[in-house]
Amino acid sequence: MIQLIGQVIFGVNATMLLVFAAVYFVAGHGRKERYWRSWWVSSLILGLGLASFVVRDSLPLGLGVFLPNGLLILGFGLRWRAAREFSGRPVMRSVVFGPASLFLLLCLLPPFLSTYGLVYTLVNIALTTLAVLTAWEFFRDHEDRLWSRYGLAFAYGLISLSFGLRVVQGLVEGGSMVNAVPRDLALLAHLIVSTIYIAASGAFALSLAYERNAADLRKAASHDFLTGLLNRGAFEQKLRSRCVASAGEPFALALLDIDHFKAINDQHGHAAGDAVLRTCASIFRDHAHEGDLVARIGGEEFALVLNGPCAKAAERRVSQLIEAIGRCTMGYAGRTIRVTVSAGMLHCDGAADFDTLVARADQLLYTAKSNGRNRAEVLAA
Repeated sequence: MIQLIGQVIFGVNATMLLVFAAVYFVAGHGRKERYWRSWWVSSLILGLGLASFVVRDSLPLGLGVFLPNGLLILGFGLRWRAAREFSGRPVMRSVVFGPASLFLLLCLLPPFLSTYGLVYTLVNIALTTLAVLTAWEFFRDHEDRLWSRYGLAFAYGLISLSFGLRVVQGLVEGGSMVNAVPRDLALLAHLIVSTIYIAASGAFALSLAYERNAADLRKAASHDFLTGLLNRGAFEQKLRSRCVASAGEPFALALLDIDHFKAINDQHGHAAGDAVLRTCASIFRDHAHEGDLVARIGGEEFALVLNGPCAKAAERRVSQLIEAIGRCTMGYAGRTIRVTVSAGMLHCDGAADFDTLVARADQLLYTAKSNGRNRAEVLAA
C-alpha cells in the first residue's frame, strides 16, 4: 500500500512540475530575463526525474540509480542558478553541474551502485545543500520588499529540512538498506512535503516575478530613464508634501543647471551630453544624505531637497557639490569634457508655499548664471 501511494504521489508531483515548466516557458517567452529559462528547464528536469522514479525498477541497475537521482540533483542546481540570475549575481557552473557530474562518476563505479545507504545519503546531502543555498539566495535581498521572497525561502527551507532528515535516515539505517529509495512512512512524509514545496515554489516564483515587474513599472513612472533620479512629477509631489510639513523642520531647495550645456551637445554630440548628465547625476546622488531628494527636472536642470541642515550647512553642501562637478574630468570617445554648474538655493525653517518656493529658487538660479556661472546664490526664506 505504501509503495502504491508513493507511486501515485510521485506521478502527481511529476505532473505538477511539468505543468509549471510549461507555465514558466510561456511566461518567459520573448523576455530577456535569463531566470525564466532556468526555471522552466529545472522544472522539466525535476519532473522527468520524479517520473523516472516511478519506472526505475524496470531500468538497468546503473541507469535506475543515476537517472532519477542525477536529474534531481541537476534540477536543484538549476533552481539555484535561477535564484542567482534573478538577483543579478554571477553563476558558478561548478555549483550547477558539479554535484550531478560527480554523482555520475560515482555511478560508473560498480561497488557504489550496490551500496544503497551511501547512495541515499550522498544524494540527499547534495539536495540539502542546493536547497539551502537557493533559500538563502531568495532571502538575502529581502530589503527590496518583494514579499514573495519569504514564500520562496520558506518553500526551499522546508524541502531542505526534509532532505536533511533523509540524510540522518541514511546515516542511521544505511547499512541495512536493500533499496536506493526506502518504501516507508518516511518516504510518504517526504513526498507530501515535496508536494507542498512544488506548489509553493512554483506559485511564489511567478508571484515574485510579478512583484519585480510591478516595482519596475512604478520606478519607471517616477524616475528619469537616463539618470535614474526622480523625475519632475515625482519630485514635485514629494516637495509639495514637504512644503506642508509642520513648522520647525528646516530644509533647503536647490535648483542646479549645467552651464553651457547646449555647447557641449553642439561640440561633442548628444551622446556625450547624455554621458555628462549621467556623471553629474551620479555626483549629486553620492553627495545626498539620508532623507534628501535628488531629481532631474528638465533637460540639464536638477533639483535637490536637503533635509534638516541649517542655512549655513545647506550653503556649504551646495558649494561642495559645485566644486565636485568642477573638479570632475569627464571623458567621452577619447575627448575630455569639463563642466560647471550654477545653483540657486532657498532655505526654509518650516512649512512653505510650493509655488513661491520654486519661483524664488529659480530666480536665484537665474541670478547665479547672470553673475558669472559656476556659483550658487543663496537666500533664507
